[in-house]
Amino acid sequence: MRNLLTSSCFIYLFMLMACTKADKQTGACTLEYIYPSLNFNIVSQSSGADLFFSANSLYKPEDLNVHFKSGINRTDSVTPSVQTRGNKFFFSFKTSHAYLSDTCIIKIKNAKADTVTYTIANTDEICPRPYINSLKVNNAGYTVILKADEIVNIGK
Repeated sequence: MRNLLTSSCFIYLFMLMACTKADKQTGACTLEYIYPSLNFNIVSQSSGADLFFSANSLYKPEDLNVHFKSGINRTDSVTPSVQTRGNKFFFSFKTSHAYLSDTCIIKIKNAKADTVTYTIANTDEICPRPYINSLKVNNAGYTVILKADEIVNIGK
């Protein structure tokens, strides 16, 4: 009985030490799935100007809607939040499903909707975390490869 108690204490201490060695950004290693975020800006395809956060922006953040097709006749909507990194503003939302690949529709006011397909990968860290690693807009002939927490420009 004493050996069982001692072994249990060692296992508990080992797990406690392993989880607290994770860096502050990712937190402790747990089995909890943390949905990755898509960080993006909408820019003009012709000039590259930010259509939402530039001095002469054409749209306001509330003009943007994101929808996920989640079944027959059912759509889940998310409202992207406005984030800042330094002096750069961008939109961000957590993906709503734990799929390795998913598609969402990004709609701006009266403009044509854009279809965005993305894939998810895990970082190469002690405590891996999922992130969006590739993105395809409107079935374009190319795929944008992303790093963790990268901000992607989507042309409109």
